[in-house]
Amino acid sequence: MPIDWDTVPDGSTVGDEMVELMRELFPLPRSLSGDGVRRTLDVLGRDLPLDVIETPSGVEVFDWTVPREWTIRGAWIDAPGGERILDFGESTLQVLGYSTPVDRVVGLDELRAHVFTHSEDADLVPYRTSYWEEQWGRRERPDRDRRAVGPLVLRGARGGAVAREPPAARGDLA
Repeated sequence: MPIDWDTVPDGSTVGDEMVELMRELFPLPRSLSGDGVRRTLDVLGRDLPLDVIETPSGVEVFDWTVPREWTIRGAWIDAPGGERILDFGESTLQVLGYSTPVDRVVGLDELRAHVFTHSEDADLVPYRTSYWEEQWGRRERPDRDRRAVGPLVLRGARGGAVAREPPAARGDLA
């Protein structure tokens, strides 16, 4: 399809519009499937004609099996004194993608066993997921301030991975 140059937005405003779109999309917790993907497609669908087709978890597509859907609504870690040292609301990258829910007190050694860092660059937070293995964890920069010295309260039971049928199979679409 050729570009209709009469409808191309003014170059002086396109950059601002793109930055606003990125600000809206960045905090959405997206993975391979789930509500974050649906919300992202809804946002993009305001300006782009999209036909969204959902495929249920477990369906084989070529050499790949569609994983369970992952939805997270919140996760945080509180230090022994009540200070919040991690909050998913600050960055969706702080929780291992497809992390299983955790809602308990753990020691620092156990927490460290579930922290994933970038081995080559201390300024980077690794992108790591757990599509196929049930585990919990968090991702962070290796040089992050480590203020916690005692048992930590983990709260993240508001999310998890579930197998899900597409909306048509659930009766959500007419």
